[in-house]
Amino acid sequence: MRIILLLLFTAFCKYTQAQSIHLFFADKKYDEVVKKFGEKEKDLNGEETYMLGFSYFIGGDDEKAISLYNKAIEKGFAEPVVYFYKGISFRYLEKNEDALEQFILACIKDSLNQEYASEKAFTLYRMKRDKEAIAAYTDAKKLPNTYQAPWYMIPHIQLMQGKDDIALQGFYEGLTHISKNNNFYAITLIDIAKIENRIKKDYAKAIDAYLLVLKENGYNYEACEGLTALYTKTNKSQQADSLFNILKLGYEEKKLSENMMKFKQAKIAEYEINGVLLYVYKKFTPPAKMIDVMYTGYLMDKAGNDITRIFQTEQTIQLSDKTPKHILCERAVDGKSRSNYGVGWLSDNITPGDFFELIKAVLEGKLKAAASSTFK
Repeated sequence: MRIILLLLFTAFCKYTQAQSIHLFFADKKYDEVVKKFGEKEKDLNGEETYMLGFSYFIGGDDEKAISLYNKAIEKGFAEPVVYFYKGISFRYLEKNEDALEQFILACIKDSLNQEYASEKAFTLYRMKRDKEAIAAYTDAKKLPNTYQAPWYMIPHIQLMQGKDDIALQGFYEGLTHISKNNNFYAITLIDIAKIENRIKKDYAKAIDAYLLVLKENGYNYEACEGLTALYTKTNKSQQADSLFNILKLGYEEKKLSENMMKFKQAKIAEYEINGVLLYVYKKFTPPAKMIDVMYTGYLMDKAGNDITRIFQTEQTIQLSDKTPKHILCERAVDGKSRSNYGVGWLSDNITPGDFFELIKAVLEGKLKAAASSTFK
């Protein structure tokens, strides 16, 4: 009788353990899964081992996750989802060839899964195998449209290849296949806005694209920033100021993107001079002391990829109401030198246009530096 009771108790313990990991996993308590079952993997079946591996993956331990995915497969849980997440972990580890192999296996096991097919295509894209990536995304388009990435990624790749017209057409077509609640919907509209603005110079269509993003997702701060610059460009300063205030509130609530939070500024204007772009950014916090910055202007190279010169407004000591409160300065891209142009603005009421006009004078050779300094 004691032996029977012991066997029943052991079976009950294994049952409750299995129940526990399933419950923790279902509740997305992945840290609890790792804490309670990380040292008990030998007692887990294949599916439970996968759950433990996925929990390590969520915690950022991709090496451990892959090891457990392999054990889950060895225990008979060779489901497509295991190969899929194994591929994701390999990709996080920058092992794209290994990732691709796993995505191919996942697609073989579930040939109708558009997400699996799309991630295989995305891995090819990361490997700079654009032709193969487009072919893979084209195949993914034919599957049940559950993930919808192909409708964005194909024109995105074409845009990166400089095929602007084909890409724009593809993005517009994509909007008819991407759900409004899908993340790719907003990204597609933002890329449409960028092409219409910078390449097609159709500012009305660009504004409409950004407004549609904000209509469907009012807290899309990337669209808010892009629209702010467009409103400045089209002389709608009141609307631009209102949007900047929304971005400023997002900054105060720590909701903005990593770059906006880090540099405490947002792009509010774009200007073109001699075929190159100048991006103007405004700080979220107004200048309070000497050398505090209000505006920064980044002059790009012709390709639009690299910064060639950096201009700033700097608050200075205002000796009288006829001397500048803010002066135009230039900071070297490498941060090793600074130039003061000796001119500026009497008050805080500086518009992006005012800032650009002085920068333009420098670029045209009409304004020279009054003083320069270098830093170690």
